[in-house]
Amino acid sequence: MNLNNFFIWHSQEGELIYEASQTYVWKTCLRTIVFGYGQGQAPSKTNSSSFELFQGSRAVEFLMEVVCGLKSPMVGETEVFGQYKNFIENLKPSNYEQNEIHKILIEVRNQSKKIRARHLIHLGAQSYGSLLRKKINFSRPIHILGAGQFAEDIIPWLSKKSKNIFIHSRNIEKSKLKKAFAECTHFSLQQPPAPISGYLIVAAPLSADAIRSWLGSHNLEYVFDLRGSSCEDALMLKADSSNLKEFFALINNNKEAIYKKVENAKVNITQFIDEKINEQKLNPFGWDDLCT
Repeated sequence: MNLNNFFIWHSQEGELIYEASQTYVWKTCLRTIVFGYGQGQAPSKTNSSSFELFQGSRAVEFLMEVVCGLKSPMVGETEVFGQYKNFIENLKPSNYEQNEIHKILIEVRNQSKKIRARHLIHLGAQSYGSLLRKKINFSRPIHILGAGQFAEDIIPWLSKKSKNIFIHSRNIEKSKLKKAFAECTHFSLQQPPAPISGYLIVAAPLSADAIRSWLGSHNLEYVFDLRGSSCEDALMLKADSSNLKEFFALINNNKEAIYKKVENAKVNITQFIDEKINEQKLNPFGWDDLCT
């Protein structure tokens, strides 16, 4: 097996159709990757306006970055590694080229698992939704005030772990969240809430006075005030709270730590590839001895 013969066609837009029997195709929700061995001729069909070719060591580097979650919107996420692991476990090589590809894919899985364990666990929150998920006790009710884009972005992080979510919006019938999150309970702001308990997430640009007037008496345990004006126009409720500035600081601190871990992971990927290139020079017949 010769690393120089390994290639990848990659697209994040549409599909790549590669009819050669010597290839494998891996599809995720974000991308389509064609693995090949030999000449990296273009896919026979595609509805993608752009696709990339990676060859040799660059193909291995790109694949490891994908599998380690370094190319994902949520850096270091575990889902892509699980998808890749399941993909290669179901492969059944039927010819020489597929067998050579399979050996490389297994080596990438093994090394990526080590790099993830070394650098890419416990990364912390990278978005408002992921930070909320870490801070909330999901046995308690969750009330979300607002039905705009901000609310739409954070609800998926919470709805996967709780069926006890209440969305309060100006107009239920016009709210696109009612259809998108039908499993949640929806209330109109014109409908005064009964004394609510648990958590309140403020994701609507209302004044503190308007929110206090709407809320009335309550038994809230914690309030996440994510309004842009949350510092200047504090809610002053009888509950523990965090404002937008505090959230932003936590996420920024996490991002700095994540950046360092990502750079260390990339260094490990480069070191691994350099080692394999040097070993290939000593063993021009390939990696076969490495994958046994």
